[in-house]
Amino acid sequence: METSYLQLLGWTPRAKQYPTSRVMYLGENTLLAATTNEPEAELRDSVEYAQMREDYQTVILLRLEFMLPSRDEC
Repeated sequence: METSYLQLLGWTPRAKQYPTSRVMYLGENTLLAATTNEPEAELRDSVEYAQMREDYQTVILLRLEFMLPSRDEC
């Protein structure tokens, strides 16, 4: 997964990354996780996810978290 465009917008990649996922931070309170791994059971078992898997070769799941107080304090 390419992250250079997000870095130009101020996102910082987590030190350790994996081939099928990326985690990036923006400031003290925002985390973005992108993955092509299988989702949790709740989403994986949904009809909509099953249809997406039929229609598309790859599905990228995004999770955006805003943490208050900052990430370090959570």
